[in-house]
Amino acid sequence: MLSATFCRRLHILLSITTFLLASSAPAAEETSKTLDVKGSFRIRAETGDRTDYIGTRAFSTLRVRPMFTFHASDEAVVYFEPQFAKSFGEINYPGTGAATNAAQQTSGTTYDTALGVHQAYADYSPVTWGKLLAGRQVLSYGDELVIGALDWNNVGRSFDAFRARSKYDLGFTDVFTSKLVDTNTAAPSDGDYDLHGVYNSWKFGEFAKETDFYVLYLVDGRGTGPAPLKLWTAGARVKTSLETTDYRAEVTGQSGTASGSKLSGFQGDAEGGYTFDSAKKTRLGVGGFLATKNYNQLFPTSHKWLGYADILGRRNIVGAVARFSAKPAKEWTLSFDAHQFFRASKTDPVYKLNGTTALGTGGGSSKNDVGTEADLTAKFEAAQNVVLTGGASVLVPGGYLRDQFGSRLPLFYYAQMEVRF
Repeated sequence: MLSATFCRRLHILLSITTFLLASSAPAAEETSKTLDVKGSFRIRAETGDRTDYIGTRAFSTLRVRPMFTFHASDEAVVYFEPQFAKSFGEINYPGTGAATNAAQQTSGTTYDTALGVHQAYADYSPVTWGKLLAGRQVLSYGDELVIGALDWNNVGRSFDAFRARSKYDLGFTDVFTSKLVDTNTAAPSDGDYDLHGVYNSWKFGEFAKETDFYVLYLVDGRGTGPAPLKLWTAGARVKTSLETTDYRAEVTGQSGTASGSKLSGFQGDAEGGYTFDSAKKTRLGVGGFLATKNYNQLFPTSHKWLGYADILGRRNIVGAVARFSAKPAKEWTLSFDAHQFFRASKTDPVYKLNGTTALGTGGGSSKNDVGTEADLTAKFEAAQNVVLTGGASVLVPGGYLRDQFGSRLPLFYYAQMEVRF
């Protein structure tokens, strides 16, 4: 099958790359081993009043991420980032038998929440022009419209992956393969859920400081019959910032099959900005976005781009955004965003943040106007490495949402403290 062949060839390519890097490296001199530690502590209280169009959700989250960097030699570095992430008062369900579990209180009892691993990988760089990164790692490219760390989420996103990077004067090229789900299938078929990709990021002068081209292949071979998903994604991105102006644009096209049926999708996102006062960084920006009804948003960070209330995903959506930001004082940063959302296809629904769950029904309204969202955020650098952030969002429903859910007014607000060490 195509996906199995592609996967094998990619693994072979990465293995050859590793061998070439190792064989071309000069003999390393004895170096002292060092260990560096840094990380972050984050605590946030947030309330979403019917932002899921079901009910009010109010909770507090805690996250601690220490990053241990062990320099084994000049060529080899090992990164280990454990993570303690939980919601206050969260109930766990430890196993009590082979097929049963029981609810367990985690606060005010003699039971601790488990510690997880966010990243654990080795960076092997025997030559200046290339490296191999192997293990559990964050994949983040461009503005994270397609693949991102999803850092707003309390846990965030990591991938179990092999990644080879080649660096040169123009920029870099990454080739990676990630195992999303391994079913340990013994039969000669895909059987697993995989993501493969090639990502190039180049600099073409001041007016195109970041010029990216990428090709991704997502294949889900689990189950029997036609593979549930075989999806090719190709895209291009450009971004730059000059003395007073900045702009970015990204387009992505998709083609493949889902359960044997052909599918295709497209997304485009562009924005331009002008900075009026360089001292106070007063900026005004405008942009637009489009995602067709069958677009698969893959693994994005949607929070910043489609509204802080996190109601809508990048599928069957079209609209515009206006942004204002400024630093009225050294410690303060203020921003205000206004989004206008419409349906790209009038016969299909819009989708929630995950991009797969419909918000309403396509046939439940003939109106195209989804709504207007306003986001206000403030950041205060209270001390060195201590940042306080707060914000509020409201989605004023348009005709489509009013037809589906009435005149509900989703509200979102939060307060957060982050300490970096």
